Amino acid sequence: MRFRLILVSILFIFSVSAQNGLHSPEKILSFGKHIYELGFHDKAKYEFERLTGTPQFNEKTQFYIDLCRIELEDYFTFTNNRYLPHLRYAIDKKRFESGIEVIVSPDRLEITDTSELSLNILKLKILSDIRSKKFDDVDKNSIHLFGSEGSEFLLDNLVERVDPSTKSPLFAGILSAIVPGLGRVYTGNYGDAAASLFITSIFAYLAYSNFFDGHYQRAWIFTGIAAFFQGGNIYGSVASAKIYNESQRELTEKKFWEYYQKSKPLKQPNKIVEEE
Repeated sequence: MRFRLILVSILFIFSVSAQNGLHSPEKILSFGKHIYELGFHDKAKYEFERLTGTPQFNEKTQFYIDLCRIELEDYFTFTNNRYLPHLRYAIDKKRFESGIEVIVSPDRLEITDTSELSLNILKLKILSDIRSKKFDDVDKNSIHLFGSEGSEFLLDNLVERVDPSTKSPLFAGILSAIVPGLGRVYTGNYGDAAASLFITSIFAYLAYSNFFDGHYQRAWIFTGIAAFFQGGNIYGSVASAKIYNESQRELTEKKFWEYYQKSKPLKQPNKIVEEE
């Protein structure tokens, strides 16, 4: 009986010690960083805030709390002066990834010429400028930061934005007015072009045939039908050119974000802080 009591006491003490170990500030900090990396920013923020009043709560812990709030789109006035440049970078990176144009002032590029943070802010500026169809001397002199393949892709993507391969809606409409379906050939819609040519030609031929045979009532009916299809053909060619232009713009944007997601050219702000 005494042996069982001693065994239960030992197990109880071991269990309490294990729980205390799992909930130690060090474990909480490590767990918070882990779930932050997994994207559970609300839960990570809660874990970091649990460290308040412990030796593990410092400027870096507050920095992680601020990062979580940024990821949750809770932008507020920061009091963390030491990591303020990193937090500004985190906000700009978040906004850029949401499709918002980011304007980087020159003073922000002068944190230190070779600091990891400064280099990533510069890369963020270049990426945002390219999306905005801008490219200044700073961008030109620093595009090499993305490597040879990345630089080549980004420059090509910029050219596609500044001088896109477009089709003129007016010209497409004129072509289809001359020859039914020709405007759709111009925009690359060969199936629609063949259908437009075939249908319009059929009713135009029926109209001509009935005029030739003296059946004027039917001839005018077929003329009206042919004119209706020809009008639809012209309108469709104009719309096809506009759709083509929009699809090219979307393709350029899609390729840009595919590159961004694949190469991940911008370092996470917490990684920069951890490496400093």
